[in-house]
Amino acid sequence: MKKLALWLIVFAAASGGALYAQDIAGQWQGTLQPPGGAAPPLRIVMVVSKPDAQTLRAVMHSIDQGGQPINAGNVSLQGSTFKFAIPA
Repeated sequence: MKKLALWLIVFAAASGGALYAQDIAGQWQGTLQPPGGAAPPLRIVMVVSKPDAQTLRAVMHSIDQGGQPINAGNVSLQGSTFKFAIPA
């Protein structure tokens, strides 16, 4: 699970340029290639919300692993860098 979280952070950081000057709240989708490349890519949906002006909330859904919601912790946006942690 830690590797999945690491790859999600890399994915979010790599797409940071596209996030600049946009509202981060919304539904973000992409694929995640598990380390080693032997397993097929996983379809990921990240739902980011802003319950108030100072707080971000993120919930991840791995569509190919049942789609159950996984709450992210420590969600932050600093400039164009979006960071979150998935508890193990």
